Amino acid sequence: VRSLSGIGIEGTIQGQQYLLGSKRILKELSLSAEVSSLAQVMQDKGETVSYFVRMPDQKLLALVGFRDQIKPEALTT
Repeated sequence: VRSLSGIGIEGTIQGQQYLLGSKRILKELSLSAEVSSLAQVMQDKGETVSYFVRMPDQKLLALVGFRDQIKPEALTT
């Protein structure tokens, strides 16, 4: 696994290279409107969206949403 500063990470699984990162890794991909709208729905729910891409064919395999859960004690401050 190797960090790609400001973009995400890349790694190799069974000889196949993959990237996981921000929308910046998709500059070279044609992102369909359906994928863009799904990413927007996830962001509207408070999720940070990462894109999982197989290289070298630059195939988008998945969108991954991350979200922090608000701690109950944070509501009182």
